Amino acid sequence: MFRFVIISVIVLLITSCQEEGATPPAPPVSGVLEIKNESLSFKVDPATGGRIASLQYLGVEMLSTKRDTNNWCWGSTIWPAPQSDWNWPPPAAMDQGPYRVKEATPGKIALESLPNAYKTLRLEKTFSLVGEQSVGITYQMTNTGDSTLAVGIWENTRINYRGRARWKTGVPLPDTIVGLSRDSMYSSFEFAGHDEPAKLFVDTDAGWVSYLVDGIQFTKSFPGQSIEQVAPDQAQIEIYYDPIKGFAEIEEHGPYEQLAPGEQTQWIVLWHLAKEDK
Repeated sequence: MFRFVIISVIVLLITSCQEEGATPPAPPVSGVLEIKNESLSFKVDPATGGRIASLQYLGVEMLSTKRDTNNWCWGSTIWPAPQSDWNWPPPAAMDQGPYRVKEATPGKIALESLPNAYKTLRLEKTFSLVGEQSVGITYQMTNTGDSTLAVGIWENTRINYRGRARWKTGVPLPDTIVGLSRDSMYSSFEFAGHDEPAKLFVDTDAGWVSYLVDGIQFTKSFPGQSIEQVAPDQAQIEIYYDPIKGFAEIEEHGPYEQLAPGEQTQWIVLWHLAKEDK
C-alpha cells in the first residue's frame, strides 16, 4: 500500500437547469430508477443503499454492475470517513439499507436514508441530468442526534478491472508501481498486470480524476481539498484495485467536519462522460 498527500485548493461549483414539479415520476425498472437522455443512462437502486447501479454512455457501461454475494463490490456508494471509525464492513444502513424516494422524474432523483444510517447521520442523495453528457450529484449528511460528530463524505465508485485511471500529475508516485506512467501534465495507471490487491493514495492539486475504457472518458470533478481538510489516514483521491475479484475503485473525499446537532455537510460531484480525448 502506498500513502501520498493531497494538496488541492480548486473549488468547483455545479449548477443544473432542471425544473422541478411539472414532469410525472419515471416508473422504476425492476425496482431501479433511471434518468436518461439520448446519450446517457444513469440508474439508482433505492432499495440497496441508494446505490448508483449503472452508468452508460453511448451504450458503454462504465461501472462494475455484477452484484456480489455481500453487495459490497459493485456500483457507486457513499461511506462515512474515516474508515478507521468503522473498519469493515461498511455501515450497513448507509451502504445497503433502503432509502426513501423523495423525488423521481425523468431528469432528477432524490433519495433519503434512515435518520441513523450511520451513528446519528442521515444521508440524502440528489442526482440530476446536466446537459447531454453529465450528471450533477449532491450528497448531504445531517446530524440528527444530540452530540457533535466528526465525519467526511466519501464517494466510492466501482469499475471493472480494465482500462486506466488518469489525474493531474502532482507529487510523483514511486516508479516501481506497475502500470504507472506520467509526464508533466498527467499521470496514468493501467488496471492490468497486477497479482494482488493494493491501494494508491494520490497527491494532486486538481479536483478531478478520470477513468478511460472502450474509447469513453468518465471524469469525476469535485471541490479540491488540502490534506488538512480530509479525514485522518485518507486522501482526497484514492484508487483501489483487486485483480483477483476483477474490480477497481475510483474514490474521492469531501471535507472532514465537526457536525453539531442539526448541522449538515454537503459534497458536490459532477460526473461527465465524453469520447476519449487522445
